[in-house]
Amino acid sequence: MSATRRRFARQNKRLPSSAQGVIPEARQLALTLLVDLNRIANLRSYPDKLGHDGDLLRLLGLETMQGDAISANQFIRLLKTEFKQHGGFSGFPALLERGLERLRATIGLTDVELEILGFVSLVANSSGLDELINEIYGNLTVARLEHMLAEVLDIPRREIHQALSPSGQLERTGLLETDRTGDYQLMLKFDVLDGLLDALFNGGDDIPALLQRYTTPAGPGSVTLADFPHLTRELRLARQVLEDATTARAAGVNVLVYGPPGVGKTEASEALAGSLELELFLV
Repeated sequence: MSATRRRFARQNKRLPSSAQGVIPEARQLALTLLVDLNRIANLRSYPDKLGHDGDLLRLLGLETMQGDAISANQFIRLLKTEFKQHGGFSGFPALLERGLERLRATIGLTDVELEILGFVSLVANSSGLDELINEIYGNLTVARLEHMLAEVLDIPRREIHQALSPSGQLERTGLLETDRTGDYQLMLKFDVLDGLLDALFNGGDDIPALLQRYTTPAGPGSVTLADFPHLTRELRLARQVLEDATTARAAGVNVLVYGPPGVGKTEASEALAGSLELELFLV
């Protein structure tokens, strides 16, 4: 995944996947928040209600402490022990990574956009993790949301801001939209394409079928660029723009093909896509 998030890679130990049903990477992320990023002081229910918060204790590997009176110092010692044993957050589960790469191959998202989607998917599929983040960060404005993601994912805030902007790929494609109207808890700040998070978390095999609910593959065209000799210069330029964007894995590029109905705009677009071996979708 992103080369920008490697601060947490120094302890990439893995928990058994069967450990109390907790996703290992979710536990590592929770421990990173509280120990490595020292956000323990922001945990509003700490320590008074901690002994009765079963989901949080299970997430942190401290489920045997449920019902006990836990002092602040004892809790910190236990957290540091768990962090030393299991390490900090360094990446997403293997299936989620595969799902993200499948989405990248289909749509062409940037590393930062994929990191954000991976984070949201991990939180949505991990019991207790969203509650922990809400306890630490509270209700989020867009600015606080960007700050939180930058801190947790170790990505410059300007890159987070760009990825979440209305002009970014996530919002333009409808994959993930950010609420800009008020202060809400983390998962209420996002409007995610229905079914996307589950598809990502399960390895991405369902992504083509999911996207086909909203887009239709155009299929192979019946013409080539040679069938448009009167547009040789224009199509050569358009092809170069698309080829450069594809090679650079750009987040997106716009090419306007205009003209009255029936002059061959769709066929020309199919020929362009075919010449570059790109899949064309009808939206």
